[in-house]
This record gives sequence, C-alpha cells and structure tokens, in this order.
Amino acid sequence: MLYLIIGMSLLFLVLAFAVNTNNARYLLSGYNTMTEEERANFDLKGFLKQFKSFHIFLGLSFGIFGVLLFFQWGQNVVGWFLGLFPILAYLVFIIRARRYDHNPPRYSYWAIGALLVCIIGVSTLLIYGDQNIDFVVQDQKVHISGMYGADFEIDDIESIRLVDELPPITSKVNGFAMAPVFKGYFRTKAGDRVKLLVLSKASPLLYIQLKNGEELYYVPEDRSAEKEFEQIAIGRISNST
Repeated sequence: MLYLIIGMSLLFLVLAFAVNTNNARYLLSGYNTMTEEERANFDLKGFLKQFKSFHIFLGLSFGIFGVLLFFQWGQNVVGWFLGLFPILAYLVFIIRARRYDHNPPRYSYWAIGALLVCIIGVSTLLIYGDQNIDFVVQDQKVHISGMYGADFEIDDIESIRLVDELPPITSKVNGFAMAPVFKGYFRTKAGDRVKLLVLSKASPLLYIQLKNGEELYYVPEDRSAEKEFEQIAIGRISNST
C-alpha cells in the first residue's frame, strides 16, 4: 500500500510536467478531438498553467497525506483516501477548468457526471468492504453473514482445520480486495477457486472444505479464528456421539 501511495504521487507529479503547448493536441484528452475553430476558443496556456499547478498540488498532497494516514491510522483509512481523494480533486479541477473553454458546453457535464457516479460506486464498495461479518454456530448449523456469506450444516463439512496463512493468491474472481480485507472468490496459484472472508492479518485462519468441494478461509477482525474452530469442532463431536 505504501508503494502504491508513492507511485501514484510520482505519477501525478510527472503529469504536471508532461503536457505542454507542443504536445497538448496529442496528449490532452478533449483538446485532441477539438476542431481548429474550437481550439481557437480555448485558452490553452491558461488551462495548462492550472493543469500544472493542480497536478503538483495533487502529487504532493497525495503523497504527504497518504503516508501520514498510512502510519497513523492504517490501511483501512488509506483505502478510503486512495479511492476518493483523487476523484474529488479531479471533480474540482474539471469544474474550475471550464472557465478556459469558451465553446458551448459539451463534455464537461458528462465528465462531472461520470466522476460523481465513480464517487458513489467507490463509496459503496468501501462501505461494503468495511462491514463486519457475523459467524454464528448454532443448532448444528453455521451462518456467515454478508454478500459472500454462507449457510450450511455442520454435517456438510468435509474437513476443517486452522492454518497459519492463506495459499498464494493470483487473482480475484469476484469480490472485494483491499489488504488486509479480502471478501469474495479468488483464484489460488494452484488454480483452485476459494472463498475468502478475511478481515485482518490475524493468525491462525479457519479453513473449511465442504462436501460439495467449496473451500473457505475465514478470520475475524483483530483476532484469530480459534473460537469458531472450537465451536464447529464441538458440534462435529456431538454429531458423532
């Protein structure tokens, strides 16, 4: 996460100096599709001055605040920052940059609308990612809440054990992934499709394999999964007696 913050910060700083009057017609989105008449009604020099100042500010503020948030509050808060800060910054930039375009409004409203949709989508995803998961063992049944939760009988379990770490994960099939939180279906290095309900870096994790072949890894927030393992183990023992 820290490398991502630094990398994005440097990218914004590079953008500040990458676009100029000589290459704007090739690199600047929107301007490169204008007709010559439309370009004549566009204050390119004024826009590029703001473009440069904005990306210098964005690069420095993103790097400084991102690093401070990372060390002060951890990755969950940084996830919100990474997801929303650049989008909000670009929204303000697009609104302010409209004064340099003296053509009839065309794309700016679409761009603003698209950014607002992104803000809503990212916020929804982050809110879902922050939700806790209820793991309940009762009456020989296991209930796991949430979009990627599950309901199954203890008799449906083929094997159960505690493991120190996840298998190597190569890709996300469907779900939410923002370390240390992983929810949904993922693909392992061995090619297996597994369900992850991982809310922290705590260890050991609970591994459950059902008789239908589904594999599940679970660990709650800020503690290991030993409690859930003991509850299921007791249920299996009572079933066998």
